[in-house]
Amino acid sequence: GEYHAVLNYCPHQGAPICAGLVSGTTLPSEVYDYEYGRAGEIVRCPWHGWEFDLQTGKSLFSDRIRVKKYKVEVQEGRIGVVMGRKQAGS
Repeated sequence: GEYHAVLNYCPHQGAPICAGLVSGTTLPSEVYDYEYGRAGEIVRCPWHGWEFDLQTGKSLFSDRIRVKKYKVEVQEGRIGVVMGRKQAGS
């Protein structure tokens, strides 16, 4: 599996992202059809349902809005988050 680390703060109104669900989302489809996909790739804000791509941190509705993403490293079975000024997806 993959590991992702994001700042625990939704850019909308500051909700704790850690309380949101990691799931998928509805995909573009024909009228009256609902197609679900991207399971395990999306985190949803617990307050207002804003959805963010865990790979990029970008919201699903605007490339300009994102959660801050941090680099994750796995060494000798231990998971670490790299924090600093220059981060992936900053």
